[in-house]
Amino acid sequence: MCVNNFPVWDNGITQFGLTYLPSNVVGKDTNGAPLVSGGRVRKLVTAFVGPPRLNSAHDHVDPTGQWAFFESYLQQPNLLQNGMIGGYDQVLMAKIPPQPPDDGINRTTWENVTVAIGSATGATHARVKYGYEEYGPRDSFHCAPYAEACVYSDSNLPLNSQKALARVGAPGHILFYQVEYLDGANRAVGSEPMQATAVP
Repeated sequence: MCVNNFPVWDNGITQFGLTYLPSNVVGKDTNGAPLVSGGRVRKLVTAFVGPPRLNSAHDHVDPTGQWAFFESYLQQPNLLQNGMIGGYDQVLMAKIPPQPPDDGINRTTWENVTVAIGSATGATHARVKYGYEEYGPRDSFHCAPYAEACVYSDSNLPLNSQKALARVGAPGHILFYQVEYLDGANRAVGSEPMQATAVP
């Protein structure tokens, strides 16, 4: 049995194993080409491929490494009702950008996200609700497939500060968050408007 949750990779073509970071190379194949881990990734195409069951199916790259070719069931999703059978609706291609320079970001794990904490009348500390649109409406602040808002409090966030929220950012996604201000009894006395930030 194999159980997976693929919201990060589904509905798109993702390039794994970018080679610009030396530590990402884990060896060489029999032809001397570098073998790379899946830690450095980027999404090349979004919203043209379909549901998770089509993830990474039948993708091809031209000999120059500049174009990716992939099949899509966009016009006839019923072709996949009984598995990958039948003809493809259309063949598409995507331009593969050059390898990016090393930016020092480790995308193999959750990233820290810095937010500005202000103040409100009667507040002694703050907390941050956060989530991703993939898991529900933006203002639900769901960061996982559970019907519950995710809250980062870190034992009372100080007012009027810049706070790095540890391990809340999913690489390559948009994080929605809202700062709430609390009094000494942990009652909400104010909040900031919902904000969004791109996680690199």
